[in-house]
Amino acid sequence: MAIIGFSGQALNGIQRGMEDLQRSAAEVGRVERSNVAPSTGELAQPLVAQMEAARQVEASAMVLQADDGVLGSLLDVRA
Repeated sequence: MAIIGFSGQALNGIQRGMEDLQRSAAEVGRVERSNVAPSTGELAQPLVAQMEAARQVEASAMVLQADDGVLGSLLDVRA
């Protein structure tokens, strides 16, 4: 099993979050295209999933930024 650093984990988190965003957006579109008026429950779940995925992408980006800052600090100390 390969060991993935923080930056790899952050990139995986961003990718999963973006995939979840696409999936929930497709679900909202499917509900909107149906001929029947959507109920609140039908739209609520994919919209909540979109918010969760957006937070996952934001958090993963913050981890990536922090990892970059730590690496920069280590390089400054070594130089």
